[in-house]
Amino acid sequence: MRKYMNFIIIFSAIFSFMTIATANAECTTKVCINVYTENGRLVIEGKRNGATATATPRIATTVAPKPKPTATRKYTYKPRTYTPRPKSTTKSLADKILESLPTLQVAYQPNGKVLPKLPVIFWTDLPTYFNKDYRVLGEKVSVNLTPKSVWSFGDGSILVTDKVGKPYPATEITHSYSVPGTYTVLVKSYWEGSFTVDGVELPIPGKIKQITAVDIKVVGASTKFVGK
Repeated sequence: MRKYMNFIIIFSAIFSFMTIATANAECTTKVCINVYTENGRLVIEGKRNGATATATPRIATTVAPKPKPTATRKYTYKPRTYTPRPKSTTKSLADKILESLPTLQVAYQPNGKVLPKLPVIFWTDLPTYFNKDYRVLGEKVSVNLTPKSVWSFGDGSILVTDKVGKPYPATEITHSYSVPGTYTVLVKSYWEGSFTVDGVELPIPGKIKQITAVDIKVVGASTKFVGK
């Protein structure tokens, strides 16, 4: 009975692993497409007949044949030198997708020094969504991503939002400081979404993270009394 239960547990574990490994792959009659994130990078992988779109070619090694001994003459073997081909400098599809994502920049108003207890308007140059089509082994792959940002204003205040902000007169993202000083505003943006192949939409596991920071100097306003 114990052996039977162990067999069920092992079979269930193998089945769960297979389900996780193939949950985010979409296969057509020609090719299998998988989109995922790895070390903060977006990877699009296509497979056909066991080959991948980003396969690394193997360098064949040559074995020098051993000379056969002869009684009448000496045989001198001169081995041929093998020069490996230089690696291709073509960027992989994952690199192209990563480079096509918008860079994260932060701006604020008023420019320069700001005053305490007055709202500061923040925004980024990120779009509200990212959509682009790619071709992997002849198949169309549509990637759809949206950013979500975590704002740390340097005084302990945190804001999580899917808004990118806008300059004045908009007030989507604002913050005010009560004490003069220099504050580092840190913004972390996370891209996440889905991909579509042959009309089937699947989620992209993982997130692509971008980080940027800007310093803001808050100065106290001086008071001057005017009298007779």
